[in-house]
Amino acid sequence: MNVFGIAVMAYLGVPLDINAASSFVLMASVWGHVAHGTLIAWMLAAMLTSLPQMFVLAKLYNSKSVIRLLVFYTGFIGLSGFLMNCIP
Repeated sequence: MNVFGIAVMAYLGVPLDINAASSFVLMASVWGHVAHGTLIAWMLAAMLTSLPQMFVLAKLYNSKSVIRLLVFYTGFIGLSGFLMNCIP
């Protein structure tokens, strides 16, 4: 199990602005080559923390609330990816 793979894929997913339907197509192409938790972390990062959404949230809310949301998302993405990698 590659623990750093979860973090790398989560950071790679942040600049993307994709929906669930297009992420499933990308996940299916690498399903057998990458650990499942790593793919889940990438999919969640791409859908939850896209940069355009963060810019809109920064205009609507104060920066402290947006940072708090990003910390929560980061913890949730990392934990879910790690737990999915632990399941045989």
